[in-house]
Amino acid sequence: MDKSQGHATSLNDLRTHSLESPQLVSMMPKSIEIIPDSQNSGNSEEFEMVLDSLPQTIKPPKPKIIRLESQCSLIQFGEDFHDELLKYNNCKLLFPHICEWHETKDYNFAKFPGETILSQLSVSLHCGSLEETIPAFSILTDYRLLLIPLDYNYLMDRHLRSDYFSLPLMLINTFKKTSDKKYPLSNILDINTKCGRKFKLGFAFEDTMESIKILETLEKIIPPPKIFNNFAFVFHCAFPKYELEHQGWKLYDTDKEYKRQGITFCTLPHNELAKDDLKTPFRKISNYTQDISKWHCESYPSEVVIPALLDPEEVLKTAKYRTKHRLPALSYCYKVEGQPSVCLWRSSQCKPGFARQRSPEDEQFLRLLGNPFNRNAGKDGLVSLHIYDARPYLNAVANKMNGKGYENQSYYRNIEIFFLDIDNIHGVRDKYRKLIELSTSLNPEKWTSSVDHNGWINTISYILSGAKNIVEKSFKKGRNVLVHCSDGWDRTTQLVCLVQIMLDPYFRTIEGFAVLIQKDWISFGHMFKSRNGWKPSNAFEEDRRSPIFIQFLDCVHQLLNQFPAEFEFNLRFLVDIAYYSKTGLFGTFICDNIEEIIKNGVLENTTSIWSFILANKDMYKSNLKTALSEHATFFKKEILPDTDYVNIRFWKEYYCFYARNALEESFNNVELDARTDLYEVTLALQMKKNASLIKERDELSEKLKQMAQELANLKQQS
Repeated sequence: MDKSQGHATSLNDLRTHSLESPQLVSMMPKSIEIIPDSQNSGNSEEFEMVLDSLPQTIKPPKPKIIRLESQCSLIQFGEDFHDELLKYNNCKLLFPHICEWHETKDYNFAKFPGETILSQLSVSLHCGSLEETIPAFSILTDYRLLLIPLDYNYLMDRHLRSDYFSLPLMLINTFKKTSDKKYPLSNILDINTKCGRKFKLGFAFEDTMESIKILETLEKIIPPPKIFNNFAFVFHCAFPKYELEHQGWKLYDTDKEYKRQGITFCTLPHNELAKDDLKTPFRKISNYTQDISKWHCESYPSEVVIPALLDPEEVLKTAKYRTKHRLPALSYCYKVEGQPSVCLWRSSQCKPGFARQRSPEDEQFLRLLGNPFNRNAGKDGLVSLHIYDARPYLNAVANKMNGKGYENQSYYRNIEIFFLDIDNIHGVRDKYRKLIELSTSLNPEKWTSSVDHNGWINTISYILSGAKNIVEKSFKKGRNVLVHCSDGWDRTTQLVCLVQIMLDPYFRTIEGFAVLIQKDWISFGHMFKSRNGWKPSNAFEEDRRSPIFIQFLDCVHQLLNQFPAEFEFNLRFLVDIAYYSKTGLFGTFICDNIEEIIKNGVLENTTSIWSFILANKDMYKSNLKTALSEHATFFKKEILPDTDYVNIRFWKEYYCFYARNALEESFNNVELDARTDLYEVTLALQMKKNASLIKERDELSEKLKQMAQELANLKQQS
């Protein structure tokens, strides 16, 4: 971009003005350039002077669009334009410097690298949450649908974010052609999004063929018929810079993470392994070769860790006895100095059915999970393994009708089993739908009271309580743990990740959290594609859709809210991950398992979201973390949240993202809370310091008294 045509501003400038002056409206040159802070150290004062001189409102002539995307929204009115970047747009200043410019007689439009415009048409626009129908432009590309009101004051008067009308295609939940008796000569396209926004596009009668073409185009590309039809491939091909510079796909290295956890592996073959030779109880096995009698699980990583004393036949038969062949695999090893390691294992449910079918191999497997150094341990009935079944007990019993079920303690004599009563994907989906309908109602007064009756907060409480129980009742008491639900890729993943975040400060850093997602969500086969409704066979069927990952991020948000000083990242970090897990811009979340990722060349041909996160790392760092990093109070070894229902916070920053005023107020309150917490911590440190000084003073005073007494005694003797 030509600097002479625009005014350069830094990320910090924009953040500062967005917080201090949320209603700023600017009159600037035709284009604006976002540059790194280091390149703009001398411009901030000049920029502030310009802003201070600007009028508070603009009533522009005929509007033109130069940039309107869910992350950076600039709308041009002739020579003047309103700069939405100066508002609190969640600080997602991501792509202005890489956009390509597309100009027409009606508007100027900034495209993503590789983005192709498929259709441009004037429409009448009706929003589900508002009364009016207004004239607008519609721009359909291979990545998004832009609906641009011709009157920009429409957004301002109704307190809507400028990106309210920007829809990445993968965020569209359903679309269909309908009719309206009020407008018999119009064709209407009804659109619902995953985030709750609803729109009706009215096409004039003379544009019937064009509207049919738009509908047919949407049917072809939502969802993508093949993995490689995702826009993530196009974006990376046109702009590989993020991945080349930051290599987010390589951030999670299995060997590096095992080493960090202090895990070493046995390399001797099973038939050469004597009990006295067992220096480490773990062995790595390959998922994609035939070294374990052709065991294969498409939803597991390429290598998994199991007890070293198992023989290949036991591994194979255990896999067959577990749903989807998801045998127990090591997720995390918790080390406490001077004590034996405690292991966190994960799997799917076993398959006894109502016939109570047994698997001696599976029973042996679980005995070794309890005590991996001794094959005979556990036969005496002493409990060495806690099993946490995420399901309600009745659901686990009902699964016996399908030949599945749970572990019978009469056969698994070394276990104690706990049922955590967490909703399945169907219950989560139903509660989430009600939550989204509520949060997009644009009526903040109803949010808190209505959410209480929704059931969502209660589910969050149950999940956090389950993870907390695992930490308190098992890890703190030295018990190894196995977690599973039905298939072991939804509730199981939520629980094992929350446990690790509570136990290990590394997973509360930006890098560590990325590693955790890659390790336990991506590598262990959470079905992002199916849960997001991107699988062609179930695109508009709800059986497999469910916001499990969003629910997990909500739980992390609860931890961050209760322990703001224990996380390196801020709320924006979680909000952006939640948003981009559903847009299809990055390759991280477009597949159902790691095998699908590898076979479709996703690693080589798409950009990882972690590359983008690392490129914008400063934007996601917690200000409170920076302030406290020099103190010993930062990064406690463990954090245990208050999981009481009344202390669970509604995640307004995400669920009400498009209610601009509420979002600004919420973020400001969070920052205020953070400043309050910082003050309290600082005060506590000072009090601690004062207490130390008082103690030292008292000790010196006591010594002076002793010396005075000794001196008096000497005088008396003389």
